[in-house]
Amino acid sequence: MPPARRVSSRLRACLAALLLAAAALAQAQAPDAYVKYRVEIAAPLALVEPLRSGLDLVRWQGYETMTPELLRRLMTEAAAEARDILAAHGYFSPTVNATLDPAAEPQVVRLAVEPGEPTRVTAVDLRLAGAIAEDRAGEEAMLARLREDWPLPVGTVFTQADWDRAKRLAVALVSDRLYAGARIAASEARIDPATRAATLAVAIDSGPPLRFGALQITGTARHDEARVRSLWTFAPDEPYDREKLERFQRRLVATGYFASVQVEADPAAAADGAVPVRVSLIEGPRRRLELSLGYSTDTKFRGSFDWRNNDVFARDWRLRLNANLETVQQWAELAVDLPERPSGWADSVGVRWKRTDIENLETDEWRIGVRTTALEERSRPSFGAAYIASRQTPSGAPTEDVHATFLDYVHTWRTTDNLLSPRRGRVTQLELGGGVPGVSTQGFGRAIGRFAWFVPFGPENELAFRAEAGAVLASAREGIPESLLFRTGGATTVRGYNFESLGVTQGEAIVGGRYLAIVSGEYTRWVWEGIGIAAFVDAGNAADEISGFRFALGYGVGVRVRSPIGPFRLDVAYGEEDHAVRLHFSVGLTF
Repeated sequence: MPPARRVSSRLRACLAALLLAAAALAQAQAPDAYVKYRVEIAAPLALVEPLRSGLDLVRWQGYETMTPELLRRLMTEAAAEARDILAAHGYFSPTVNATLDPAAEPQVVRLAVEPGEPTRVTAVDLRLAGAIAEDRAGEEAMLARLREDWPLPVGTVFTQADWDRAKRLAVALVSDRLYAGARIAASEARIDPATRAATLAVAIDSGPPLRFGALQITGTARHDEARVRSLWTFAPDEPYDREKLERFQRRLVATGYFASVQVEADPAAAADGAVPVRVSLIEGPRRRLELSLGYSTDTKFRGSFDWRNNDVFARDWRLRLNANLETVQQWAELAVDLPERPSGWADSVGVRWKRTDIENLETDEWRIGVRTTALEERSRPSFGAAYIASRQTPSGAPTEDVHATFLDYVHTWRTTDNLLSPRRGRVTQLELGGGVPGVSTQGFGRAIGRFAWFVPFGPENELAFRAEAGAVLASAREGIPESLLFRTGGATTVRGYNFESLGVTQGEAIVGGRYLAIVSGEYTRWVWEGIGIAAFVDAGNAADEISGFRFALGYGVGVRVRSPIGPFRLDVAYGEEDHAVRLHFSVGLTF
């Protein structure tokens, strides 16, 4: 809203307050003059609530010192206030009429609003200044990103809220890497009410390129600073990168040592281009117990138990005791996590029991294993070794006892713009493993490939593609633990089908097969900030023979909500194979 309009709005509010004070004095002398009224607003539905919450005429309904004179003044002021409110929503040529029906009881003030055609953006001029302008290639790349992500492209309705948000997002994009001190140097929105056109111009000054400075740590007592420094995602004098700060903070939180973690770099405190990084910590208790209740569309009702000891056996070793009781599966785990190594790896050893009863297949499995995983999130390898003993009981078929000594390697590559809620980029994951002959019921190999691709189309539209394929290389599935075979279906795989209901039929049960394939496409339209509507198609299945493989198709619509832990999804999907509609919800990136 232009400054002149803001000043006039404040002036009208002050005048209204003075008139109310005068009315209160008049009412004290003439108590019978109290005027009761209510307000009816005739306007497009989307504008009714902004008008109702912004008009003094509405705000002072029921005021016990209202007089006829003050009511007439509020009606006069309502027209000007309504025009300011409508201008903030993109309507600069409205018609507003306020009329009074004194015969009604109480009296009715009717506010008729014809907003007219909204003002639309007809031109956008985005410019960069400062040090970034000296790097021609960097400037062009950043301008391309700014134009692609600009929330007010040509043709959209201009609103004050969207204009303010667009400028904030543009500065945030420039300041993400290297130029943490970026700011708006100049901005202008020219509105032509006659042609209902808005021409926008924004110039962003990048400021000088910045690098990381010294690490300033506060709040450590039991855990020394060396433990914090070993989790760095950057070194002094590296170019500034906001994502590295966020990854550093996530690493510290993930240790479980701290109840509160704040990692901040203030560009205003930079000296000679070096930004000091402040790490403010509050250490958590040595021991912690968490209990929770939940529900998911895949595994139904859930109760969880989580006990941790952060100083067991040796300083900073962490003991975890977890138990999860769900409608279709139950598991318990005892594990020890060693302190993260300065080389950037984390090691753990544990034992786990799991029981499932899904699609008429009961399984009981014990697993003992060790794992080492890289801390780096963009390119994360992981190595593991485990001994697995499993009893598998399909309804209507014989029980099978199997075991496997399983070695595996997993590597995940992420080239997305955001690690938790990506809009562009790719995620690729490769799993390779196998059961060692002689110490397994039968020797076998296992390979899985997963791929996700995110493609934005402007600030409000995006496509996501997902594919997964897996194979167990063995002459038969008999002798292989069920958890190493494949079933699919559910909220994060093939929607429209029950959890793990797609697989191989054995007796009356659905059991795992040796081959898996899933493909998915999803389109999302973000209709409000952080809230979107999606349409999707999934296809996938698991089979024991490639020649007998057949895709099961599911499709539907859903709601998406961006959250700090990743996107929240609520979907309604139809499965063509069993002609059923199902509700699914999930949180986070699918892999």
